[in-house]
Amino acid sequence: MPFRNPGATWYEHDERYADRNADPILKPNEKHLGVMNFLSGESGKVLDVGCGVGNFLALAHARGWECWGVDFDRDAIEAGKQTFGLEHLSVASLEDFHTSHPDLHFELITFFDVFEHLDNHNEFLELVTKMLTPEGKIALSVPYRHGWRWFMQHDLPPRHLTRWDETSLKNVLSRHDFRIAYLKRLPASLYFITLKFRFNYGEWTSFGLVGKVKKRASVGTPLASSTVRTNLRVRLVQALAKIKDFVLFGLPAGCVWLALLPTRKRYTDFYIVAEPK
Repeated sequence: MPFRNPGATWYEHDERYADRNADPILKPNEKHLGVMNFLSGESGKVLDVGCGVGNFLALAHARGWECWGVDFDRDAIEAGKQTFGLEHLSVASLEDFHTSHPDLHFELITFFDVFEHLDNHNEFLELVTKMLTPEGKIALSVPYRHGWRWFMQHDLPPRHLTRWDETSLKNVLSRHDFRIAYLKRLPASLYFITLKFRFNYGEWTSFGLVGKVKKRASVGTPLASSTVRTNLRVRLVQALAKIKDFVLFGLPAGCVWLALLPTRKRYTDFYIVAEPK
């Protein structure tokens, strides 16, 4: 029996996703930057499916795109509106959004780290095609199926339902009349591997200082000068925590990084830009 997506309620309570809005990542990641750099000079309407707090859309807006986004996470959508001032964000599925905006068409539709959660890839791509302009492009990212399993301990159902590589993704896109115009695999950095060691084996070294400083900062409404001092303390504690992680876990992380360097297991995910054939 095929795996089915567990739905929005499950994700809202899963340990990996439930707290993502408490301290959201606001900067665009390497995949966001890679796509925008590849499309440098282009503009139009972009729809980001699974937009989260809108960090990709904030980057696209700065590059001249008219930005729209959908996500099932109401808190993330609200955070995106308040943090980035993005207007066209909706708590909706792609199907619901299309029903509400049947005449909207986009020059670019993106779905970063979404495809592996779907149980209806063909229907999803058919709908995406309907919403694109004739020359429109898509961009997406997925975990790399040949990467080392230890890197992706959450890459199992019900979190991720499918695994992808260049060939499998090319095949499914080809069936929907897309060809891959750009593809890049992303290797695990030394810092990424160090953090994996930290998260798996470093509980006994954690003093919770970053959380304590942030919690203290959230109490009351401090004056501007006090806020500046608090922010400095948070950054200092975060820097010290990173130094501690490298001291404790840098050597084993370096050994893993070197051992995986000649193999494709070093890759964690990849992203593509595709266009109509």
